[in-house]
Amino acid sequence: MGRSIAIYFTEAIREDDFMAFVSETGGCVTDDTDLDLWFSGSGGASVWIYGTRSAFSGHFEAPTEGELAALGASPKVGLVLSLSHEVESGPLALRITLAMLRRWRGLAWAIVGGVFDHSNMDDLANARVALNCFCVFCSLGVQLDGVLEQFDAMLMDAELMPYAQAALRQIPWINVDLHRDVIVAMLAAGHHDDVWLVKTDGHHTTPKSFFEDYVFRNVERTIGGSRYALQVVLRRDPDSMDADRTAVRLAAALVHDGQGLVAGWFDRALGVEDLARILEGEERYFVT
Repeated sequence: MGRSIAIYFTEAIREDDFMAFVSETGGCVTDDTDLDLWFSGSGGASVWIYGTRSAFSGHFEAPTEGELAALGASPKVGLVLSLSHEVESGPLALRITLAMLRRWRGLAWAIVGGVFDHSNMDDLANARVALNCFCVFCSLGVQLDGVLEQFDAMLMDAELMPYAQAALRQIPWINVDLHRDVIVAMLAAGHHDDVWLVKTDGHHTTPKSFFEDYVFRNVERTIGGSRYALQVVLRRDPDSMDADRTAVRLAAALVHDGQGLVAGWFDRALGVEDLARILEGEERYFVT
C-alpha cells in the first residue's frame, strides 16, 4: 500500500497561481512537460505530485460516491501526494495539504493511524476502517457483556465457533490467530456486513512498525498492565459503510468512560480544521 494523500478541489486552479504556491512552500519542478513536483523535508523526507498539468485540465481519477458526497460539488482538480517511507514525510505532506486547502476549497483523504479515547472518538464518525480491523484496549473494569448486550450481539459458543472461524479466514489483512485468540461475538451490520469481536492474548495488535511502539507507550501510560486487548474485525461490502459505523460505535461504547483506547488505521476525509488539529497533535497521528 503506497503512502499517499488524495486532494480534490471544488474550484478551478490556475497554473501560474499554483506554481507561485509551489515556490512559496519550497517545492520544485522535476518534469516540465507533466509538471511533476517534489518537496523535501527533514530526515530525508520527500513528497511528490505527478501529472499536475493533466490534473489542471480535468484529467484525474474520479472521486468515489462517498467522497463526492463529502465534497458537495464535482471536483475541478484532483491531486495525489505520494510520500517517501521516512516518518517525517507524513507531517510534511500534511503541512502541504493544509496550505493548499487554506488557499483553494476542497477536501483531502488519507489513511491515518492514531490512538483514540473517549475525548476524540468523534474523529472516526465517518471514517472507513483500513485493513479490515482495529484494536481496542480496555481496562479489566470494563463490563464487556454489558456493552455487547446494548448491540444485541450474537455471543459465540462451541456450536457457532466453526462457522465463526471459517468466516474470519475469508477476511484479508487482519491480525487474528485462530489458534490462540478467542472469538467473542458477532454484530450484524446490514444485509451483507457484520462486525466480529476477538479477544487476543496480546501477541499482536497493529502492524509491526514505529506506530505499534507508539500505541503501546500510550496503552501503558493510560491503562497500565491490567487490561485486555480486542480486535474489531469487519466483514463488509466494499461499497457499504454499515460495518464501519457499527464498529466505531462499538469501540466508542467500550472506551466511553475513559477506561480504554482505540488504535488503528482509518481512511478519513480531512478538511482544514482536521489537518490543523492533527498537526498540532504532533506524533498522535501517522499517515500511511
